[in-house]
Amino acid sequence: MAGSTHSSTWKSLERRIARWFGVERNSKRGLGDNTPDVVAPVTFAKGAILSIECKLSGRGFGQVQKAIDQAELNANEKHLPMAILKAKGASDDSAILAMSFATFKKIAKVRRRKRK
Repeated sequence: MAGSTHSSTWKSLERRIARWFGVERNSKRGLGDNTPDVVAPVTFAKGAILSIECKLSGRGFGQVQKAIDQAELNANEKHLPMAILKAKGASDDSAILAMSFATFKKIAKVRRRKRK
């Protein structure tokens, strides 16, 4: 099957991501498909400041959007949906974390500057 990934490959990624967060991946056995791969409680560093690069693409971000949509479908009301995408053969540290801007706005405390 062209473009397919052996299940042990993506399960291994889920295990490594879960281990980094100090939790275990969900096996989904008996849980159904609409279950997150990993559930991890996270506290951001106080005073963390984001450096943001914005891109607008006419070609779209189909794979990223599909992963975000799946994360949103699988998250319950107490969870913040986020997707982690990694290219085959790339290091885990090069993976991309993605969430919708609507989700981010729910958790971000932003000090807005007054416009002059």
